[in-house]
Amino acid sequence: MKSALEVYEKFLNAITKAVGVIAGILLLLPALMVFYEVVMRGLFNAPTEWSIELSVYCVLVAGFFRDVRYLCCWQAHPCRYCFKPFISTYPLLYRIFLQLLLVFFSVPYL
Repeated sequence: MKSALEVYEKFLNAITKAVGVIAGILLLLPALMVFYEVVMRGLFNAPTEWSIELSVYCVLVAGFFRDVRYLCCWQAHPCRYCFKPFISTYPLLYRIFLQLLLVFFSVPYL
C-alpha cells in the first residue's frame, strides 16, 4: 500500500506537468494571435483591438506558471541560488540598501 506522502508526491507531479503544458500553450497562443492580427490588418484592413493586449497577458501568465513549476520541482526560488552567494558576502548596511532598492523598484508592479 502506498503511503500518503507517495500519493501526494504523485499528485503534485501531475499538477506540475499540467502547469507546464498550460504554460506551453499560453506561449503558443500569442504567436497565433499576433499572426491573426497581422493577417487581418494587412489583408483585410480590419485590425483587432484585443490581440496584442491578450498576447501580453498570456506571456505574463505563462511566465508565472513557469516559475510556479520551477518552485514545485526544485522547492526553491531561482533567485535564491543566483544572488545569495554574492549578497551574503556584502556588509550588512550594503545588503539593507540592496533590499530597499529592490522594494523600491518592485512597488510599481504590485
